[in-house]
Amino acid sequence: MFRHYRTQGFILKKTDRGEADRIFTIYTKDFGKLEILAKAERKIKSKLKGGLELFYLSEIEFIQGKTHKTLTDAILIENFPILRKDLERLPIAYRISEVLDNLIRGQEADEKIWNLLNEIFNKLNNLKIENCKLKIENLNPDLIVVAAYGQILPKEILDIPKRGSLNVHPSLLPKYRGASPIQYAILSGDKKTGVTIMLMDEKMDRGPILNQRTLEIEKDETSTTLHRKLANLGAGLLMETISKWMQGMIKPRPQDDAQATYTKILTREDGRINWKKTAKDLEQEIRAFDYWPGSFTFWEKRDGTMVRIKILKSRVLESKGGITYPIGKTLVVPQNEIGVQCRKGFLGGGGDFLVIEKLQLEGKKEIGSEEFLRGYPDFIGTIFK
Repeated sequence: MFRHYRTQGFILKKTDRGEADRIFTIYTKDFGKLEILAKAERKIKSKLKGGLELFYLSEIEFIQGKTHKTLTDAILIENFPILRKDLERLPIAYRISEVLDNLIRGQEADEKIWNLLNEIFNKLNNLKIENCKLKIENLNPDLIVVAAYGQILPKEILDIPKRGSLNVHPSLLPKYRGASPIQYAILSGDKKTGVTIMLMDEKMDRGPILNQRTLEIEKDETSTTLHRKLANLGAGLLMETISKWMQGMIKPRPQDDAQATYTKILTREDGRINWKKTAKDLEQEIRAFDYWPGSFTFWEKRDGTMVRIKILKSRVLESKGGITYPIGKTLVVPQNEIGVQCRKGFLGGGGDFLVIEKLQLEGKKEIGSEEFLRGYPDFIGTIFK
């Protein structure tokens, strides 16, 4: 049913608009850019270069465009947004549909197939760079500013502007290079972070520093609140830096690569809580993953069904010693809230407890711990998975 559409293009880009439903973008030859709604997805083992991932989608339907037909299945090629006109310039790309049909059925593709796919994506990527370079050259810019772009720009684009290309990075480089500096600052329990304005080169977050500004991290800071603060701080620092840079008042300062630390791209699976960690680590993790990917666990009900629970707010309850419960076991703590047994730290005695203050069942609204227990009195005593 969907085969006609899949052979006309690729499903390429994913955007989250809520916990239960997933929105994807499909580029088709017949209809151009369309959006679809997907209820389920499954990752497919991929040998694509450049971090590209494949996902099998099911229970999907169009939500806008010229048609609203219900579709049965599809393939998502993540993190590779391209233009329809680029696909039309590269007819070989449509051969990928035959491979994707095999992958849906769980068949292994041989090395020749993976080489073909990588060749296709390399050509498409080169087309994107070529189109972008021509547009920027026509603008003849004095300066390029990049913020939260998420990809490494090639040298041929960075060298176009007369005064170079600047990047606004939400950490005090060389600390926390990479995609998730805000989350890592909270995960690590840092007391401060900041914003760096740097002159970009072809390596990830390695360019010389033009300016920096520090920001204190509050005790209850989440990635959402810290993101907002750093964005405001960075905007002001950028304006100040551009003025001085264009006047020749700033001397670039090379980064000390020996002091560099790196962050990875966070996935949804990173948000799954591992109750073998300490309560302190988990409390920091919940605040760090507030913006993305969220923190969740699974509750196995008495009838055997698994329910996904998102933990929105928590605190640490220090153990006074005595009884130690199985890791992940739930119990009632003072103020009639849910406590979860966590792993002990380096000190002796039983592990501390993570007190859940706010949570959200899948498909439900967020509620406080006490209200949740009133609705699910048989919850206490279960062990989170």
